[in-house]
Amino acid sequence: MQKRFSIIGWVIFAFFLVGTSFSKPLSSLSVKPVKRKRPLVLVMKLKGAISAASASYIERGVAAGEKEKAELVVLELDTPGGAGQAMLDIVQTFDNSHVPICVFVYPRGAMAASAGMYITEAAQIAAMAPETTIGAAHPVTASGGNIQSDLKKKITNTFAAIAATHARRYGRNVKWVEEAVRKSVSATVGEAVKLKIVDLEADNLKDLLGKINGRKVKVLNHTIILKTKNALVKKAPMTSVERFLMTITNPEVVLILFMLGSYGLLFELLSPGGVLPGVVGAICLILAFYAMGTLSVNYAGVFLIVLSFVLFLLDLKLQAHGTLTIGGIVSLIMGSLLLFESNITYTAGYLSAVAASVFLTLVFFLVAVKKVWEAARLKPNTGREGIVGKIGVVKTALNPQGYIALDGTYWKAVVDNGPVNEGEKVSVVKVENLILYVKKVEAN
Repeated sequence: MQKRFSIIGWVIFAFFLVGTSFSKPLSSLSVKPVKRKRPLVLVMKLKGAISAASASYIERGVAAGEKEKAELVVLELDTPGGAGQAMLDIVQTFDNSHVPICVFVYPRGAMAASAGMYITEAAQIAAMAPETTIGAAHPVTASGGNIQSDLKKKITNTFAAIAATHARRYGRNVKWVEEAVRKSVSATVGEAVKLKIVDLEADNLKDLLGKINGRKVKVLNHTIILKTKNALVKKAPMTSVERFLMTITNPEVVLILFMLGSYGLLFELLSPGGVLPGVVGAICLILAFYAMGTLSVNYAGVFLIVLSFVLFLLDLKLQAHGTLTIGGIVSLIMGSLLLFESNITYTAGYLSAVAASVFLTLVFFLVAVKKVWEAARLKPNTGREGIVGKIGVVKTALNPQGYIALDGTYWKAVVDNGPVNEGEKVSVVKVENLILYVKKVEAN
């Protein structure tokens, strides 16, 4: 057992060691210093939940923009929200940046919900593409539930003050951003521009750069006039590790990782010694719990999913003829739907992931139940039950006791319809205290 766990530990260590080898240095986000006749605009893209990886990426991107003396850093944003601490780190990066920041909620259909609203309001320029939304920024617990009592008031007031401070600094609608924090209100792009929640609407990056050309923005203690028309646009992509960490914080991926991890550990428990299922399961669960730490996870959903596997296993052990399996399916569905307390998870993709997980789990355990049922109906071929009915050859005459040969072994035997001569065949009737009770097999 100790050896197996040491193997699992080394595999996990190697997994993360290989992963870090794909990371790029800070310079990979920047452009080689050249004498430019055109101003430089550095463009980052953030899609998915806000996490520690998001904060690290944005911090490095802004630092690259400062190093290259960029005219502007644009963050194309599409997020349902995420970890509060990561959001605060991003806001702090914006507040201390020496280069102007523009958050562009893009592409069409994108959102700047929850933590995304704070990030958008913290930028010197806030823009939205058509058919995008912003808002619903009420703080919640790590489990996705409401914060209770006095702590709720303190945190809500703090977050409302953060949003209002940036809205006031950049001449935006202070009252609305406070309501987004306190009442979770949201706004479409048309409403956001009309109510001065954001600065402008733009169809794409080219349209955005054209509209903000000549705009005055305040960066720290300096006022800058932007020169973004016909600017040189450079992409600042994520590193391989950051892309990987962003991918696993997708709710659909989190659910799949959690299910795969559970399958792996179950295989290891049901068939000890395989090692590989346990290693894969452990890695998947570690990644799933990391991702859950960046999202608003309802741990009631986690417990319901764990309960479903317990019910499936009990059905296998107790042979409850499917009753517990039905309970397990209901528990699995409810747990999957409650895993994230946010309506953004109830997308077609997430519901498809839930349906696929339930279907595969059901198939797995139905196959397992079938195997158990078939094994129960098989005639035993070992132990006392396996010996009864077998045919042996008499080695010393039974009158009524003697010895017979059975499966290459000599057994003491007692006949009940003897005597039986040496060389004749007998059938085992029962076994008691290592003595075989047999009867003579009549010749055909």
